[in-house]
Amino acid sequence: MIELNLKLLKEVIKIKIEIGLEDNINKPSNLFRDKALLMQYWGYVHINGNLIIKRYFDQRDVEDAKVSEFVYKVIPPFYARSKEEAEKHCINLVLK
Repeated sequence: MIELNLKLLKEVIKIKIEIGLEDNINKPSNLFRDKALLMQYWGYVHINGNLIIKRYFDQRDVEDAKVSEFVYKVIPPFYARSKEEAEKHCINLVLK
């Protein structure tokens, strides 16, 4: 069931990318152009296939997710300008 949900999630992500949600956040010129505007995010893939993105405040949240039986994959903290950019970054990581 987990494998099926992850396949479905990857198909949805591919569609989002095809309609123009390409990720350019990993380009250094975009990532650090204006450090003051960046916020930290982290995320995880739930066992039901949902991709969850959260603001990063404390390492304890990430550690809790790593040991949770409901979390398939944890995406460590990273910088982004908005939740939309954070979502694009997480999508690229999940597709790898």
